Amino acid sequence: MQPDLWLLYRQMLRSRFFEQRIKEIWKKGLISGKMAAVALESGLSLKYSRVCTEETIPYARQLEDKTLPGTDRIVDSALKLMES
Repeated sequence: MQPDLWLLYRQMLRSRFFEQRIKEIWKKGLISGKMAAVALESGLSLKYSRVCTEETIPYARQLEDKTLPGTDRIVDSALKLMES
């Protein structure tokens, strides 16, 4: 049985559109805001911090390491949240 290539292409295109929409609403803070709202409505008491970059990631390894969220940045952010 041969795969239906046009069906596969349509699914790939739908997936790509979905990915683009998610990226747009993530940048606006709507996903993380919705997640926080649902957690609070559920009675959870939580704090969170964004550890990411919206900049272009440089090619130089040392600059790349400073740009990408690594273990150090994640741990530092978590410790700051625990102190507040």
